[in-house]
Amino acid sequence: MDERTTAAGDVATGLVATKIDPPAPRDGLFSRPRLMARLGNQPTGRLTLVSAPAGWGKTSVLAEWGNSVGPAVRFAWVSLDANDNDPAQFWSYVVEALRAAVHPESTSITPDLARLPGAVAIRDVVPALINDFRAMSETTVLLLDDYHQITATSIHEAVSYLIEHAPGSLHVVISSRADPPLQLGRLRATGQLTEIRAAHLRFDEPEANRLLETTLSLDLEPTTGRLLWERTEGWPAGLY
Repeated sequence: MDERTTAAGDVATGLVATKIDPPAPRDGLFSRPRLMARLGNQPTGRLTLVSAPAGWGKTSVLAEWGNSVGPAVRFAWVSLDANDNDPAQFWSYVVEALRAAVHPESTSITPDLARLPGAVAIRDVVPALINDFRAMSETTVLLLDDYHQITATSIHEAVSYLIEHAPGSLHVVISSRADPPLQLGRLRATGQLTEIRAAHLRFDEPEANRLLETTLSLDLEPTTGRLLWERTEGWPAGLY
């Protein structure tokens, strides 16, 4: 596979550049101020978990958040698929995404280093990332989209280690169709977990009316709009 180029420079050989590109703003994207307020302008705690089945708009909400916080927070985005269960490939994408979000010379580890035989993530890769970001003052968000694609125990263990030991300048966001096998109970008990679930992603009635009237340009009777909202139970895909 040919090398590709991002704002941070050349992407390591064998990596698909578009997998670390944050989603571009879409024309007519429906804004969710209520959810933006919940996510907050500044990440808090160690982990934000966005967990809901397909069709609840997880990626759209996170893309809006990433595009709304401005330069004060840098986003490193990784779109995961089933092929990323190889630890070397997973961590190569994570490292490349982080290098694209910050100055590449600020990190001591390269994607190719993450691929070296015997480079165990918890022993070699994750500690290096933790130490690099400990020296940074700016906030960086590492966003792992479609994390439900990951089934490798070794990756879950290394991600847990990263979350547990990450400095305040590095915040992890996981978007998934199911809760990942991480230590969510401990994070929840210590106030280090922000949760966005289907109940939060569900459109309330005013949001549904605004979607139907403005974004979808539908001229509906109020009773019809309410009936649609009730029958879809605020499910974004259903309303669309």
